[in-house]
Amino acid sequence: MNALLTIALASLAGGGQPAQPGPAPTFQVVSEVAKEKGQIFFNELKYRKESVQVEREVVVNGMMVKQVVTEQVVVSELIKTAIDLGQARVITPDGKQLALDEVFKRLKKDTIVVVSGNANTPGQPYLRALSPDALIIIPPADKNIPMPK
Repeated sequence: MNALLTIALASLAGGGQPAQPGPAPTFQVVSEVAKEKGQIFFNELKYRKESVQVEREVVVNGMMVKQVVTEQVVVSELIKTAIDLGQARVITPDGKQLALDEVFKRLKKDTIVVVSGNANTPGQPYLRALSPDALIIIPPADKNIPMPK
């Protein structure tokens, strides 16, 4: 009995769990293609909280008085981001790297692409879930921002 327990524990300690595939890539919709610049653009809707001062009428000791109160509101903004494809790699789910001319033949406005989450090739579990026609963009690492491991 102890031998079976030892074997079971040894198999778990020896890497019974598969390696983590890294951060998930994101799906992006191409909003603009600038072939002459070698860039593609995405529009991302971002939300943030903001404090605003609002004047309200409230009842204090039976009398209506005006008070300025601070309220939290959610503000949305559309942010346009670009990827320079001359600095990036573009691959298919089977790992084949595409030439820039081929990439621009396939990229049009409203094309959905997959963007790597950490400037590395996405893990195999993510790649297996994609259509063979998918374009995976692997942008270069920003030297000023540490990338997740």
